[in-house]
Amino acid sequence: MTRRPHSRPCALVAALLAACVLVGASFPGQAVAAEPEPMTTALIPSFKVEATNGFTGFMFAVIRPTTGKGAMVLTLSRGGESAAYQVPARLTGSELEASFGKLGEIAVTAVPSGHPTTTTSECGGRGKSEPIETGRWDGTIRFRGEEGFASIDATSANEDPAPFMDLVCGESESSEGIGGHAPGALLTVKRRVGEERLELTVRKNKRVGPTTVEAQLSERKESMAIDRRIQRFVGSSAFDFQIPPGAATVDPPAPFSGALDFTRHGGPPSLSGNLTVDFPGRAHVPVLGHGKIAASLIRAVLNPMHPF
Repeated sequence: MTRRPHSRPCALVAALLAACVLVGASFPGQAVAAEPEPMTTALIPSFKVEATNGFTGFMFAVIRPTTGKGAMVLTLSRGGESAAYQVPARLTGSELEASFGKLGEIAVTAVPSGHPTTTTSECGGRGKSEPIETGRWDGTIRFRGEEGFASIDATSANEDPAPFMDLVCGESESSEGIGGHAPGALLTVKRRVGEERLELTVRKNKRVGPTTVEAQLSERKESMAIDRRIQRFVGSSAFDFQIPPGAATVDPPAPFSGALDFTRHGGPPSLSGNLTVDFPGRAHVPVLGHGKIAASLIRAVLNPMHPF
């Protein structure tokens, strides 16, 4: 059995984190240099606000100090579901602006407290303390999620770097064992049509045991990139598999609907079914449908050094 690292970072967040070279401050002029890079970027505000329907909004941006231009990500999350929106952003002096088109806008001004403090990322005990400028951002923070899944109406938000510091850590370390005589299975289905990509992953560490079902939908609307996610830990009956010969059935509960069958009897995989996903802001998305589809079913266990 082969072991490999396992992580599933948000595509939008990962892209901005890869662009960050200066880490450790949120207000302009307070960045702490990391390693020198040809193109310097600065991390600016990170703040949280409450949204409707139990969702929490978290925003952070990356701006090039030489141009004042960059990008902002707004993530709305609740339990195991989230929707992240990345749009262009601009910083002029202490004023930050980002437009989400018909969905909303952020136009805020930094109000430093004048009392720098330190924050420490969790990082499983490996966190580092960094100096930050505390304060708040005043102005317009307005967002209306598609299909009414959540909304934000705020005029002020306190600086909150803790979520970003945890993002810098990356996801919790884990490993994955594949092949060999692994008692579990991992089913992956990917569908792509144009710039839209959907991925479904279903796993169990053994034939009878808890099932993890994850779905991700990435899309683009003009200048806005959107990444929607669902993760559920459900019962054993949601995923039945046989390896060999290579057959599986997926029948998870809400926010999924319908079922999916995978078969591979000595030839290319065959998929059938009517499985759909209700993502935040976009319901009834079919797993199968138009576009290019690829699927695989392999032996696998997550964290093979731990009991199954």
